[in-house]
Amino acid sequence: MVDFDMLLPQPKTTAAPSKPGRVTSAPRKANVLCVEDNEWDAFLIDACLQTLPQVGQVWCAPSGQVALTLLEENRVRPDLILADINMPGLNGFDFLSKLRGRPKTQRTRVAMLTQSSDGADFHRSLIRSACTYIVKPSTLNELQAVLGELIARTLHESKIPSVLGPNDVEADARTMKLAAQWGLGQEAASLALKGRR
Repeated sequence: MVDFDMLLPQPKTTAAPSKPGRVTSAPRKANVLCVEDNEWDAFLIDACLQTLPQVGQVWCAPSGQVALTLLEENRVRPDLILADINMPGLNGFDFLSKLRGRPKTQRTRVAMLTQSSDGADFHRSLIRSACTYIVKPSTLNELQAVLGELIARTLHESKIPSVLGPNDVEADARTMKLAAQWGLGQEAASLALKGRR
């Protein structure tokens, strides 16, 4: 029998109160929308995000259509969207295309977080303006580390730029590494990234 409590990352710790008379501003936190149809995967992603001190609110939507509705009705305001690819109804690619077609959300950062290690899926994600493509790690510690890096980059970059330059391509080092593994090469990955809005 597996003790799942032992597998989950430890909860956030609260910071010690600041000294009296000292005014400190709270650090900016990233709000995240997870679009994931698998309840267990959504639970694990949420649990990992909740342990990261730089994460604010986390919302989970069970489908791309539900996520679009929440965004359109301003019920959620994410800095980052984590989207699965293989979902019933509106899959991750269609969700991303519809998201980019709406003025409110066309520059919101979206990371594809998926089980698929298919190079074609990677390329399709970048063409549709995903900020990165992440194959779901096999351990919670790896997932937490990957999400931590992604959140830090999100807080630094905020929105995807309307025009990409060489520094924007460099910022996606993980994506470039995956491109090399899939035989797309630096030039193909750069072209895919430059095709983003």
